[in-house]
Amino acid sequence: MRTSAMLWVAALALGAAAASAQTNAQLRAYQDFENAKSAGKTAAALDFGKQAVTLTESGGDGPELIELLRNVGDFAAQAGSDELARGYYLRALQLQEAALGPNHPDLVSILSALAELDLKDRRYADAEPHLTRIVSIEQAASAIRRKSKSRSAVTVSNRVTSSTCFICAAEMESTASMESVRSIRQGRIVR
Repeated sequence: MRTSAMLWVAALALGAAAASAQTNAQLRAYQDFENAKSAGKTAAALDFGKQAVTLTESGGDGPELIELLRNVGDFAAQAGSDELARGYYLRALQLQEAALGPNHPDLVSILSALAELDLKDRRYADAEPHLTRIVSIEQAASAIRRKSKSRSAVTVSNRVTSSTCFICAAEMESTASMESVRSIRQGRIVR
C-alpha cells in the first residue's frame, strides 16, 4: 500500500511538472510570437503563432484558445495570409459556437473578420452568409434588448449593418454597377 501511495504522489508531481512545462512552453511561444510581430518578422511570427496555438490546443478548448486563434488570425490577415487567417478564424468560430451557441452576439466579431476577408478577396458570395448571419444575430439581440428596455434605443444591429454595407460597397464599387452599390448602402444585399 505504501508503494502505491508513493507512486501516486510521484505521478502527481510529474503531472504538475509536465503541466508547468506545457504552460511555460505556451507562454514562451506566445512571447516569441509577440516579439516577432513587433520586430516585423512576419514569417517567424506566423510560425510562433502556430506553435502557440498547437501548445494551447493540447491544453483544451478554453477561452484562451479562442482569443489566441483570433489574435493569430488577425495578424495573418494583416500580413496578407488570408487563407491562414481564415483557418484560424473558422476554428475560433467553431469553438465559440460550441461554447455559446450558434446565435450568440459574441460571434459577430469573428463573423465580421471572416466577412472582411471574403470582401477583401472579392469573394462576395462567401461573404454574404456571414453578413446575413451578423444581421440576424444582431436583430435577435436587438429584440431582446428592446423587450428588456434596459439598453439604449440605438441598436448594435443598425451600426453593424451600416458599417458592413459601407465596407461591402467600397469593395464592390470597382466591379459592380452603381445601382448595386446603392442597394448595399440601403441595407439590401445584392446577389
